[in-house]
Amino acid sequence: MSREHRDAIIVGAGFAGLYALHRLRDDLGLRATALEAGGGVGGTWYWNRYPGARCDVESLDYQYSFSDELLHEWQWTERYPAQEEILRYLQHVAERFDLLRDISLDTRVTSAVLDEASTRWTVRTDTGEELTARFLIMATGCLSVPKAPEVPGADTFAGTVHHTGRWPHEGVDFTGKRVVVIGTGSSGVQAIPEIAEQAAEVTVFQRTPNFIAPAWNGPLDPETARALGVPESFARPRIARGRGALRALLLDAADDVPLREQLGRLAVRMSHRAPHLLWLAIVAAPAQRAVAVGGPLLRRGAVAVVQLQPGAVDRVGRRDVDAPPAEVAP
Repeated sequence: MSREHRDAIIVGAGFAGLYALHRLRDDLGLRATALEAGGGVGGTWYWNRYPGARCDVESLDYQYSFSDELLHEWQWTERYPAQEEILRYLQHVAERFDLLRDISLDTRVTSAVLDEASTRWTVRTDTGEELTARFLIMATGCLSVPKAPEVPGADTFAGTVHHTGRWPHEGVDFTGKRVVVIGTGSSGVQAIPEIAEQAAEVTVFQRTPNFIAPAWNGPLDPETARALGVPESFARPRIARGRGALRALLLDAADDVPLREQLGRLAVRMSHRAPHLLWLAIVAAPAQRAVAVGGPLLRRGAVAVVQLQPGAVDRVGRRDVDAPPAEVAP
């Protein structure tokens, strides 16, 4: 096995990996290589292709700021970008800065060992490569390994199972099917309304309720995008922008008003502003939490009947999924 020597090895080709490769190679002049397990760049946006996948950070903030030219030439189409648009953006970055020539795709790292005497890393991959480098940068993110539910009987289920973190690239047709969704985290609340557009029945298993607020997403006017996307706009404190957005969301919020009450007011305002949309929410009084299921909104035209099943999944059979009876506080 021949060894290849580098100054730096980067694991991952998502947002962090692409930027690290650009900085190390183009700005610092180091010999750098990125190793990516996927068949393309994009990181989480390469793997997560489930229906409704979208970033919850505004597009003008969810982009690189190291290149004025890149800021000017790329035009986002929505306030909150969808997975497809983010992936196109990252592919554009990789091509524009000629990063692909130093990225090995479909290459998974199998071991990384540090020789303390020489202070060099030896990295081996599943393709038989062996590389050494002084610097090893793990740009793998904090959620790069899917977590499958550990439920008795899951391996006996006779139906089709999909994980949002490893969604088939060709998509999934739910037309006329009975679907179970486990979890109402960010992926669940984005996927449920989209699945309900096709499926005959959707049952949602929810262990822990979350607060969910509407995004008020929409098309991004090109003139506005250009005005806000110029380098000068990045000098504004982003935390102040975030606080302003939250204050605008909770229009009559006061510091001494409990969050649950603020969200309740928000739900009432939404029912008046958007009567053609159905706000599906459950207020869990004992826990003092407002729970929004199916994303913040389920369109009235949804095909599926969506049912909420509180509690963790207890058992999976060949053709069913069960949860223990929900405990209701007196």
